[in-house]
Amino acid sequence: MKKTKRLWALLLAMVMALGLITTTFAAPTIDSGRKASLSLYKYDITAASADGAWDEASYVSTGVQDDAVTDKLAKYAIQGVEFSYLRVASISTYSQRESGQYKVGVLYGFADDAVLQAIGLTKADAYKRGSGVFYFTSDKLNKALADALAVNATTVKNALEIAVRNGGKAMPETDANGHSKVSGLEQGLYLVVETRVPENVISTCNPFFVSLPMTTTDGKDWNYDVTVYPKNQTGSPDLEKAVREDKNSTGKNGGTADIADGYAHTATASVGDVVDYQIISTLPTITSKATSLTTYTFVDTMSEGIRYNRSDVIIEFFRDAGCTDEITAWDEDSGKFVVSYDDAANTMTIGMTETGLADINESESVYTDSVKRGYSDCTMRITYAATLTADAQLGDTDNPNEVVLTWKRTNTTRTAIL
Repeated sequence: MKKTKRLWALLLAMVMALGLITTTFAAPTIDSGRKASLSLYKYDITAASADGAWDEASYVSTGVQDDAVTDKLAKYAIQGVEFSYLRVASISTYSQRESGQYKVGVLYGFADDAVLQAIGLTKADAYKRGSGVFYFTSDKLNKALADALAVNATTVKNALEIAVRNGGKAMPETDANGHSKVSGLEQGLYLVVETRVPENVISTCNPFFVSLPMTTTDGKDWNYDVTVYPKNQTGSPDLEKAVREDKNSTGKNGGTADIADGYAHTATASVGDVVDYQIISTLPTITSKATSLTTYTFVDTMSEGIRYNRSDVIIEFFRDAGCTDEITAWDEDSGKFVVSYDDAANTMTIGMTETGLADINESESVYTDSVKRGYSDCTMRITYAATLTADAQLGDTDNPNEVVLTWKRTNTTRTAIL
């Protein structure tokens, strides 16, 4: 009989087991002429867990929409996630004798081995073969995908994302309820991956297989309209701006990084003094190409009496929040970012170029044996200088300055501002 699996396993990126049925069960014949549908819901499990709204032991995965889940987690819905799907195998039943009775099992027939190779299977691993098609059991596929993701999740996720992008179709973006659905699907085994995510999603769920149709939980019927609940973890980068009035300052007021160098939240200076500034940003997590950053731009605004010195912006990356373990440093000639100024608004814009974003997303200098990529969770420090002019106002609070960070992931229609 088909064993029931807990929904929390899906939400912990074990979704591939949901759609695949066990090797043997008692079920009626599949209605081969009937179309199928796939429906999914996306929730912010990071926030739901923090609020105590998610109890991972309280839900059971059935492949059918669970109103208890959708009602309890409605406020945590994530909008703007795009999944793509690719039919990778046919579905067929076969009979075998077990305990004196014939039981019906399911096989998935692969004509192309690209997906199989990505999860570490070869044609030699097939349960049987015929007419150029290689048939695998759900047990074999389940274990291969789980093992491959455990060994090298990033590589496997990227390979499967590419496979689906090249030959698959995109589902509609999740709506305000976190819901997306596609109908009229041919029966078979589908590979489903996240291909675009909004700005707050830091980790895509693992690619997963869905069998359309799949058996009902009692193993006595077929479910042609399958619902899954893959999870997302969310988070946002940090941002702080600090100042020091001279290079010999010992600092005051505190801050999150580099206090030893004298940076603080406020400083005093006289007309003509050069004032050093720094912007500190903890980069968001990047786990696959789908979560890559496509925009990371700072807009810094000064009061009228403070003028940018220009051509002196330096960007450094550190492994630690204290800015002591440097990874690399970029200057304005590096080609990794561009700087522009608006004199009327007295603003400076620092935007990462495609080359700079490629380093942030793909660099192998920080993580080697991890699902994280590039400069995930590293500290980014921007330093520059400005000069106090005669137009400055007297007083500690009369010359405010601020910075705004705008970032996007692969869903470029969704933008976050910090």
